[in-house]
Amino acid sequence: GSGILCVLFRESLEIFVGTEMGDIEKFDLVTRKSMTLKHHAKGVTSLALFNANRSLVSSGRDGIITVWKCHEGKVLKTIVAEESLEALAVCDHETKACTTGENGGIRFWDLKTSSEVLLRRKKYSNVLDITLAGDVLVASKVEGDVLSLDPKDGTQRSLTVGNLDEVYDAKVLGRHIAIASNSNDVRILAPTESDIWDHSASLSGHTNVVLAIDVGGEFIASASKDKTARVWKFNEEESASSLVFIAEGHTEAVGAVALAKKQKNQPSREFFVTGAADRTVKLWSLGSNASVAKKVSAVWTVLAHEKDINCVEASPDNKIIASGSQDRTVKLWGRADST
Repeated sequence: GSGILCVLFRESLEIFVGTEMGDIEKFDLVTRKSMTLKHHAKGVTSLALFNANRSLVSSGRDGIITVWKCHEGKVLKTIVAEESLEALAVCDHETKACTTGENGGIRFWDLKTSSEVLLRRKKYSNVLDITLAGDVLVASKVEGDVLSLDPKDGTQRSLTVGNLDEVYDAKVLGRHIAIASNSNDVRILAPTESDIWDHSASLSGHTNVVLAIDVGGEFIASASKDKTARVWKFNEEESASSLVFIAEGHTEAVGAVALAKKQKNQPSREFFVTGAADRTVKLWSLGSNASVAKKVSAVWTVLAHEKDINCVEASPDNKIIASGSQDRTVKLWGRADST
């Protein structure tokens, strides 16, 4: 086996897993068949879909970007970046890939011509991670700053300077950004008139460092070293929050959290899942009338792995839960009964 670095669902039909050894494992959830995609020589750090989910792009610590045909697992093209890559996002109407790596810059690549465009690698520095959220590229930096970039031309829309310390996780929530940054609080940032993001609110309650967050609709979920997860409702207009759920039950630090995906026939998100250093995955109900803080117990718990759990995710239809661990495995669980 090989350590798991990233996990990606393709609709609710397939799951792609990037490993430390450079392989991408593709699992068909319908036929139960698997395929190993081999091209990277070192760890696959990021995966993204484009072209109506027919194409996959991967970045690796071997310094290359690979474009794949999803169905066949065939390599369509290779782009040489000549630096170890840590994160990738597809942007600008799926015409470009944006990467960051060991040199700390932000680079853009034309997915059709395989050439580097928008030469901005020297403009930005010390970038740790980058993700696409709607029409905004969000980049987290070593010194704790967060950049908001235009995905079309890479220009800076805004900058958050807030002595954030090390940024563990960042998620875009409408016009706000939620940050987990070596603090017991989740910090909420909002843009100012001068295009510098400033502290707007803090979600307080954890008694140890927040390690991971997820956002969806009006909800913000957080996971912490204090062995709990919490869920808040956040009002964007007023930058006001209210704690609605405290999830207690893990016996070690909770390092992963994911909210259910919104379904067309449901008025709200139904549940959230957590993964922890106690090697368990837990599913919690969000209920239908969350208005005041209450402690909740897990709907189900499964001893999922042999080592710490690094990531959890719900499939687009919420029927499957995926967990990835330091034990070098990814496991899939039925949402209904954890089997």
